Amino acid sequence: MCLVEANGDNDSPAGKRAEGIMEELVTFFCYLAACHPKKVSTFKYLKMEEEASPSSGPPDELWRNIASSVHFDEHQKAQICGIREYLLTNLSRIMKAREEISAQLVSAVPPQGGGGCNSRVATGHVQALQATEKLHQNLQQAQECLTQFQIAARDCMTPLQSAMFCVQAFPWVPDVLAVFNCVADAHDTAAAMSHDGTAGSQDLSSD
Repeated sequence: MCLVEANGDNDSPAGKRAEGIMEELVTFFCYLAACHPKKVSTFKYLKMEEEASPSSGPPDELWRNIASSVHFDEHQKAQICGIREYLLTNLSRIMKAREEISAQLVSAVPPQGGGGCNSRVATGHVQALQATEKLHQNLQQAQECLTQFQIAARDCMTPLQSAMFCVQAFPWVPDVLAVFNCVADAHDTAAAMSHDGTAGSQDLSSD
């Protein structure tokens, strides 16, 4: 209803109402990421319907259509690519560190029933405790990274674009990263085609 009444005007009362609704939605997802991180990863496979049937998730075509219909301008597309790259780079670093911490945790825990020196067993437990604390900090870093991503994504889009995104995603829970992936793929494809066209023009001019 807000989208219809706003008619593309972000400063209208309906546009301001849409902005408030999106603020509430982002706040909810940030809270969910901080308190229940596992819920965030499974939330996108849910349908916002009372009698939704189990599903493997929304079709990829849905996010491509939304990425196209929301009409991001070139500045927004550049922002989206930067935000996405920042998220993926940081998550990759965090996951790599998590693998190393998990390996430390496995090697530090003494085998059950294996006997051995009491001091060695005690040292192993201390190392396991330290690795567990590192793992907890790592999980917090991942949550903070996702929260920062949600906030940056909100700031990148206009309130009406965000509202349009949510409406078009229904009954699926909006997947911001999926849409940003589609935008980045289209942006990379356009850049590659532009590069090929420039290279072809240079070859023709040299002939």
